[in-house]
Amino acid sequence: MARLGLIAAIAFAGASVAPVTATAQAQAGMSDSARLKLMMECDAIKEESVRLSCYDGAVRRGRSALGADRPGMVAGKSAAQPRSPQQEFGMTRQLEKQLNVTPDRPPEVEEISAKVASATDRGAGMWRIAFLDGARWQFAEGQPDFFPPSRGDEVRIRKGVMGSYLMYVGRQPSVRVVRVP
Repeated sequence: MARLGLIAAIAFAGASVAPVTATAQAQAGMSDSARLKLMMECDAIKEESVRLSCYDGAVRRGRSALGADRPGMVAGKSAAQPRSPQQEFGMTRQLEKQLNVTPDRPPEVEEISAKVASATDRGAGMWRIAFLDGARWQFAEGQPDFFPPSRGDEVRIRKGVMGSYLMYVGRQPSVRVVRVP
């Protein structure tokens, strides 16, 4: 029985040299229980080099199936998409979880500018600004005398102190904002 497991593990590890597309499709469609079973078969192998090859093959196929093996790509549920510094700006770990986004940290950006899609007053001068790139920012404090931007206006957001962000709309004073889902 152990010999059969060893043969299956060697075949499993050797399959990692098969074309990535077919292997990735098989891995992507594999259930969690089937993946666990393959990992348990790897674990049962006594010889370290063969066991390591088995694990390495499983990891490579899993990463390839998720699209995480290509530089600059972020693994996701469907096809992986590259993310720009503009898309990363203001993203927190909590927001990444809510948006189901895998972190891929590009170099730090201190300031962005974006075009406005819409501005909505949520009451008490608490505005939410949506941008054409899909990002949404909300005021951290009420601004009753704020004049909202129009669709297509360009707005700047820069990092403030202690993790805060400041939005600049026209010649108005800056407003503290937070990025929201």
